[in-house]
Amino acid sequence: MKKVLSCQIWHRSSMGDFLADFFPKFDRAYYDKLVKFFKLEEKAAKHMSRGQKAKLEIAAGLAKRTKYIFMDEPFLGKDALTRQDFMKILSGSLTGEETLVLVTHELEAVETFIDRAIVVHKGKLAADVEMDDLHHEGKNLMVLLKETVGYDENAYRDLFAEEE
Repeated sequence: MKKVLSCQIWHRSSMGDFLADFFPKFDRAYYDKLVKFFKLEEKAAKHMSRGQKAKLEIAAGLAKRTKYIFMDEPFLGKDALTRQDFMKILSGSLTGEETLVLVTHELEAVETFIDRAIVVHKGKLAADVEMDDLHHEGKNLMVLLKETVGYDENAYRDLFAEEE
């Protein structure tokens, strides 16, 4: 019988046990390495800080060793040093067999890490570019985003001009 635990009572070790039962490729040794690297204490998730929970989620997610990795705003709630560590760990963890899908507004954090960028604007695909092609054009993700959505950098001036 599979274990079912409330998220609130999970400790880092019981979470590892739980994931090992459900994910055949779960790499317990790697999970334990990540937990140790992040210096996570053995305590219930409900008693962890937001940052500690985020680190536990990173460890759990990467140790699953799945073919597809989906991350929605993975930098949210993480301090600058944790973000830096996360990107290093992520790049060191990938074997090339995985497909990583990152949904983020933190363009600078992923600029040099990704191969392809897709911009969704107002619920529709607005751009789909290979990063090598974008950089060859002398552009970065911020420039692409501004061009794609029609961002006017001087629009704020109109706001203040009306007051004069």
